[in-house]
Amino acid sequence: MTCAMQNVSRSGSPPPTGSPYSHLDTDQGQIRLAILAPGSYDDVLDLRLRIEKLEEDNAPEYEALSYVWGQDTSPQQARVNGTPMNITENLDCALRHLRYQDKSRAL
Repeated sequence: MTCAMQNVSRSGSPPPTGSPYSHLDTDQGQIRLAILAPGSYDDVLDLRLRIEKLEEDNAPEYEALSYVWGQDTSPQQARVNGTPMNITENLDCALRHLRYQDKSRAL
């Protein structure tokens, strides 16, 4: 799977000024899910972080993503909770291929 990054329009967003992450209480079994908003391949990647509690009888539905981070920063930024963030080319490529056009996806 290869990504043609030159075909994706640049977001033109300034670099992030704050962190979209909030504290996790791992003693309480909390995990952070990334909800990937729907869109076409060339749309800006838009994610919303959500904290969920892992419980045997009421576990949240999500899919795990395993990939190599890499060191090359994507020329695109993703919006995470509305904050523009730099991401690696590998993550950019993976999210663009995983994104649904018509519904959100929990990762």
